[in-house]
Amino acid sequence: LESVIVAVGLCNVQNSRKLKFKLVVGDDIFAKRLAFFITKNSRSFVSLLEQVTDKELHGLYRNSTAFIFPSVSEGFGLPGLEAMASGTLVVCSDIPAFREVYQGNALYFDPRSEKSIAASITKAIEMNPHERKKRIHDAQEYVGKFTWEATAKKVIEVYTDVLSTVPPG
Repeated sequence: LESVIVAVGLCNVQNSRKLKFKLVVGDDIFAKRLAFFITKNSRSFVSLLEQVTDKELHGLYRNSTAFIFPSVSEGFGLPGLEAMASGTLVVCSDIPAFREVYQGNALYFDPRSEKSIAASITKAIEMNPHERKKRIHDAQEYVGKFTWEATAKKVIEVYTDVLSTVPPG
C-alpha cells in the first residue's frame, strides 16, 4: 500500500488531474502503521476509511475512477470482482492469481514498482470514455459467471469426482 500511495503521489505530480486515494482499512496495527506513513510523508490526498458498511463500500467502488488492488500474494481476489460488478475499472498487481481470475478485465502493474503502478493508474484516468465504458461493460458481463449458484455446482462436481475415485467400503 505504501508503494501505491507513492505512485498516486507521482501521478499527482505528473498529471493535471489531482487524484484522491481512499483506503478502506481495518482497525488494526497495519492501519496504524499506514496512518503513520501517510502523516510522516505529508500525503494529504490519502484518506483512511474504517468501519465501512457493504452499502458504503459499493458506493466507493461505483464512484471511483478505479479500484487499485496491490498484492504480492493472493488466493483469489474477491474485492476486484466486487469492484467490477459495481462498474469500476480494476487496476491490480500482475500476479498469477489475478491473471487467472480477472483475465483481460483488469489493468496490471508490477506491485514492486512505483513507476509501474503509476503508469497503470495514469492509463486508467486517461482512458477515453468509449474504451472505459466498453471495459466496464465487458468486466460486468464476465463477473456474472461468478455466482454462488455456479460455485456450489462446481463444488458438487469436485466432490462427485473425488467420491467416484474412492473405492467402496
